[in-house]
Amino acid sequence: MYDKQISTVENSLQNIAAVTDVEAKRKTLYADCHDILSSYLDFSYSHSTNPLDNEVFLELARHYESEFHSDMSRLNILPPDALTRVSEYVPEIITFIQKIIENGYAYESNSSVYFDTIKFHKQHAYAKLEPDRMGDIDALSEGEGALTTASNASNEKKNECDFVLWKKSKIGEPVWQSPWGLGRPGWHIECSVMASAIL
Repeated sequence: MYDKQISTVENSLQNIAAVTDVEAKRKTLYADCHDILSSYLDFSYSHSTNPLDNEVFLELARHYESEFHSDMSRLNILPPDALTRVSEYVPEIITFIQKIIENGYAYESNSSVYFDTIKFHKQHAYAKLEPDRMGDIDALSEGEGALTTASNASNEKKNECDFVLWKKSKIGEPVWQSPWGLGRPGWHIECSVMASAIL
């Protein structure tokens, strides 16, 4: 791990050696080594930016959203009738999750909230779209990635097929305040809430 970091810094220093403009050198070095410097400063001084300030993530999303719309326009594809952004639905997502918990189909574990697939399946048909994939861990991994299949997440869940509704935050991720602590919505709940709000 450190070899890669050292190599990144060395390459950056070589690239800026011939540059005479000090400001250009600073910007290049910062751009090349931002992740390393941030980790070092966070570790050394136990300080980072406000975790609830998601502006950097929102700005990045707006940039790529604009690029996407520009591409669609050039391809002569009509814009959508409704455009939703998860970041604008977080209060509704939290309320939706609270209702699922109240109904007994979700539980909190280590500041994350999981959907209780066993409890739901006892009273409802679960996996209606693809019944043969019920309990398929590979399908869960495909849909949720490391959110629910990491070894530490498996220890938090009642059943390995339970999926995340609200995930406890990790350093460097966008986060919002919730009744369960700082975190972010799970992928599937985002779509459920936004679709319920606009359809």
